[in-house]
Amino acid sequence: MRLYHAIFRGAALLAAAQVLFGCAVRPTTQQVTGGLDTARIAQAIRCEMRDAYITLLIGALSQGRDKHNMEVAAGLSRDRLARFIPPNSASLDRDGIAIARARNESQVFQTLLTSGYKGLHDEDKQLKQVVETYSPVFIVYKYVFDMTRTDHLGGSVDLLSVLTRGTLTIPIEGSFEGKRQAKREFVQADRVDELLTNLPTIRVCNRLRAELAGGEPLPNGAYPIAGKLDLIEVVRSFITANQSGNLIGQVSEAEVLTVQNPKPVPSMSETLVFTTTLHAGINPKLELAKRLSGTDVQTSILQATSDRVDIHTLTLIMQLPAQSGGLTVAEARSKAEQEEYSRQVEAGVRELQRVDDNNFRDRKSKALEVITGE
Repeated sequence: MRLYHAIFRGAALLAAAQVLFGCAVRPTTQQVTGGLDTARIAQAIRCEMRDAYITLLIGALSQGRDKHNMEVAAGLSRDRLARFIPPNSASLDRDGIAIARARNESQVFQTLLTSGYKGLHDEDKQLKQVVETYSPVFIVYKYVFDMTRTDHLGGSVDLLSVLTRGTLTIPIEGSFEGKRQAKREFVQADRVDELLTNLPTIRVCNRLRAELAGGEPLPNGAYPIAGKLDLIEVVRSFITANQSGNLIGQVSEAEVLTVQNPKPVPSMSETLVFTTTLHAGINPKLELAKRLSGTDVQTSILQATSDRVDIHTLTLIMQLPAQSGGLTVAEARSKAEQEEYSRQVEAGVRELQRVDDNNFRDRKSKALEVITGE
């Protein structure tokens, strides 16, 4: 009877451990990031995209070191916008001031993108072209959060019975493996001008900026998609490919040689894949001194491991609206510059003709004076 009870006790120990180990909840991003859910991660990515376009816009305004343009650029800076004090600040609480700052920021960009850019010092119309071309850029973000947790529990219990003529060892083994997978997919979209002026987006970005480490995005560490993704490089490549690279929409190999007019609208896609693997395990072993009689546990081994594999995919697509005349951005820029050059040449010719006409009239008047003696 003691042998039966010992066997039952050992088996019950393994079964209970397996049940407890298998009660883990489904995997979520919060379990690894310390509280960041998928919605906040996606929002942080949109905010980084917003900051990327603002940074490049400030850089474009600062080229040439024109005093007026640089003052406009300074007004778009994060420091200047964060220091805005509403006129009625004395009667506002912290949330009220945050709302007022977001409204001011929205108005600053709304004014610049609708009419303010026309007052920039922009002789060659380059700034006008940049604002009008890239304000309507359409941005798509596709997220796939694929999280898998695997729990493995194995163990063995060796029962030792001391008999009159020797010993009897009874090994009991058991194992359990449980796997849980959660996969979440969703898509978001922005237009650049709306991304820069949308009030809820500005408020969320300002709040995230204040909440995350030191006012900056989390470092690109153990959970990369929750950190800084260097999206400014993606945006800069998209703009450069349009400005001088004749970027068009993606086409299949069969269509490459037949693409003429109208060309597919300029677009670029970037796919980022982040894989994070976490592993933990424990392997305790218990050995008891041999009994002189009876039956009891001699050795007990428990092997417990937990693996977490997160594969997250972010696909970014940036697309311009169809260009007039089916031209690429680079072709449209070239055409505009050539037309501007032709206008300047014609204006120069007219000015030379005017000067020649004035000189001719002056010479004719002097000749008449000589002839008439007047």
